[in-house]
Amino acid sequence: MRHVLSFSDPGVSVLRQTALSVLMASELITSDPSSAPLGPGTTQYLLSLAQVGLSACVRFPDRWRGFEQRKQLLDSLLHSPQYEVRDLTLEGILRKLHEEEEEEIKSSPMWLDETTLSDLTNMAVYETHHQCLAKVLQVLCVLSSRGELSWKNGAKTSSQMEVLMHLLTLAQNFTHRLGDRSARLHRDRVSVGNFSGTFCFCRPQREKNNGVSLLQLIGDPPPDIFPEVDGPENSPAYLFGPDSTTGQLARAHLPSPFYRNFALIFNLKPTSDDGGIIFSITDSSQQVIHVGVKLSDVQGTEQNVIFYYSEPGAKQSYEAARFRVPSMKDTWNRFAVAVKDNKAMFYLNCDAEHQVIRIERSPDEMVLEAGAGIFVGQAGGEHPEKFQGAISELRVVGDPRAAERLCEEDDDSDMASGEGSGYEETRRPKPYKEKQQST
Repeated sequence: MRHVLSFSDPGVSVLRQTALSVLMASELITSDPSSAPLGPGTTQYLLSLAQVGLSACVRFPDRWRGFEQRKQLLDSLLHSPQYEVRDLTLEGILRKLHEEEEEEIKSSPMWLDETTLSDLTNMAVYETHHQCLAKVLQVLCVLSSRGELSWKNGAKTSSQMEVLMHLLTLAQNFTHRLGDRSARLHRDRVSVGNFSGTFCFCRPQREKNNGVSLLQLIGDPPPDIFPEVDGPENSPAYLFGPDSTTGQLARAHLPSPFYRNFALIFNLKPTSDDGGIIFSITDSSQQVIHVGVKLSDVQGTEQNVIFYYSEPGAKQSYEAARFRVPSMKDTWNRFAVAVKDNKAMFYLNCDAEHQVIRIERSPDEMVLEAGAGIFVGQAGGEHPEKFQGAISELRVVGDPRAAERLCEEDDDSDMASGEGSGYEETRRPKPYKEKQQST
């Protein structure tokens, strides 16, 4: 008779305690901000550890022993030198708070003690990464609805007006540093309101179709490994090369199951005749590309845009469609791949009939594993074909109609990612002609 382990099984408790010991000895606790740059795959490794740490500290603290260890672990996650770890931690805390709200739990969370609250309020004052700042303010906004918050600045308790003025100064400095366009993006992420008699900073609810943008995936501001260059119409773009490394957990940005119908939107300029992977969502082993877009090598004056769609459980990446285009080298190209039902549609530069190819896929949902990765310019360590060139815009949108709106004259400002369109003349795509998959 097969024995099924339960959460209270002594063996499971031992496994949890062992896992907690491993976490306490890992780079999550011992990492040094002044140490050498991270190698390929290190960020993904740290994020995987952080997911386990969140389970112990925030998600299910009642199932884990070692209160002091869990307290130290959460403190380390919130103070991690890697913004990706801080961002994931804040996302986990925010999700837990929303779950408790839905369940109408009014008591103070098990993981929230005076030290953690002090960490969160200090982050609101000192956090320099804008994506993390937006999330910590969302967390504090939810907590403030449960009672007055004590805003601590080291040993000093700051008034909420002092914190408000600090954050307004931060936004003003950000305006001067990155310009009006980026500042508008930042102000869109963090707005100031009055909530339950206390000052609270909340991220406005964004439309579902806005999607995930380039800066969310590589960092805002991006790290030095992605030098900023001029993009189309003087918008910012970022260089990717053979030494560029990216990688985050897909479920930190995307829903699981993944969108059934969706659009992938790009504005980029390759600088090499060699092809490369522009964007990918991989399985946890990084062996299989679930969803991805790749440029083939240039052959003569043409190359292919290759779209990958591999069902969960696939043993290898599956090429669902390829679209032949003129060589994109050294030219800005704005294009989109949209998937709706059993069709993949390709839109290029607003001046040609878009291509349509029928694809085969099961009706099953695309469930993303906990360790699934999302990459820009590559597909993890198992795929050497990296994109070389500049990217100005990348969006993952849960609505295939976003590709149809790619070239509307108003540029669909509610959908824009902030990186610019790059085209003076804009036209609606012409009616499509359906094509058969070429091999």
